[in-house]
Amino acid sequence: MNRIALSLGLVFFASPAFSADLMEVYREAVVKDAQYAAAKAAHAAAQEKLPQGRAGLLPAVNLSA
Repeated sequence: MNRIALSLGLVFFASPAFSADLMEVYREAVVKDAQYAAAKAAHAAAQEKLPQGRAGLLPAVNLSA
């Protein structure tokens, strides 16, 4: 019994403890997620369509000297 407890204790205390909080894991997942990046780029492109469409309705002024 003592050998098992000693062995388990050495295993748990010998390995370094790597801990990360939930927000850190989430941020890393967002940065490395290609599907999320593609959706974000598609959203930004869709947001740009309104100003581009409005630009076609505005008058154009050309000056020459």
